[in-house]
Amino acid sequence: MKNCSNCNSEKLEKVYNYSKRPKGEFEYFQNQKNYSRSIFYCSECAHFFSDHNMDVNELYSKLYNEKIYKDENGMIKRFDYVNNLEESLSDNKLRCNRIEYFLKSMNLKKKNINILDIGSGMGIFPFEMNKRNYRITALDPDINSVNFIKKFKINAIHGDINTIKLDQKYDFITLNKVLEHFLDPHLSLSKIKSFLKKTSFLYIEVPDGEAASKESFEREEFFIDHINIYSKKSLSYLLKMNNIKILEIQSYIDPSSKMSISCFCSF
Repeated sequence: MKNCSNCNSEKLEKVYNYSKRPKGEFEYFQNQKNYSRSIFYCSECAHFFSDHNMDVNELYSKLYNEKIYKDENGMIKRFDYVNNLEESLSDNKLRCNRIEYFLKSMNLKKKNINILDIGSGMGIFPFEMNKRNYRITALDPDINSVNFIKKFKINAIHGDINTIKLDQKYDFITLNKVLEHFLDPHLSLSKIKSFLKKTSFLYIEVPDGEAASKESFEREEFFIDHINIYSKKSLSYLLKMNNIKILEIQSYIDPSSKMSISCFCSF
C-alpha cells in the first residue's frame, strides 16, 4: 500500500500480518491455503485498513449470507435468536433506543420520518424499527436477504448502493456496521447523500479499530470482510471531507463485546 484509503496520506505503517484465518473468521473464499493479508495504520488520520489480494466483489451479493447462515433455515434460526434477546443483551435494541432518543431530541415525529436502512442483511434492525411503528425501507445487495425481509411485510429493495437509482428521498438514513465494508467510502457517501432530503439526518455505526487494536488484531473488528476499520478520528475526517456535519459521536462496547463507534450527522 502506498496511500491511506481514507485520507490518501503516505504515512502508513504495517501493524499486523496474517498467515492464516483468525479464529472465528468465516472461510468466505475458496482455496485459502495460502491465506495472506496485512493491516495497515495511517498515522495521519488514525485509520486502519486491510490489504490482501482476495476478491470481495461477490462477498456481499452472495457469499456473505451463504457462509454465515447456509440457507433460509439458518437465517430464520439466527433471526429468532437475535430478535428474542432481552434489551440489555441486544446490540440492536440498544441501537434502536439510541436512534429513537435522537429523533425525539430533534422533534421528529414517527409519522413524518421516512427511513432508509442501507445494508440491512437479514433485517434485524428494520424489523425492530417497524415494530416501533417507524416507516422504514431496507436496501441490500443480496436478493436472499431482501426476500427474507419482505416476509415481514417490510418494504425492501435489492441493489448495490453505488449503482442503484432511487426515486424517493429520505429524512433519515442508517448504516449499521456497513461503512467498513465499502471499498471506496468517499464514493459511497457521495451516492448516499443524493438519497437524502435537504433537511435530513444520517446515522453511522462502525467497528472501533482504535479500541480493538489495543486488545488484539485477531478480534472480529479486523476480519477480512472489514476493508476499512475506523477510529473516531478517521471517521470524523471522512465525514468532514464529504461535507457531513457531526452532531454526536461516541465509542462504546456492545453487549456482544463488539467495540463500536456511533455517529449522528446532519446536512
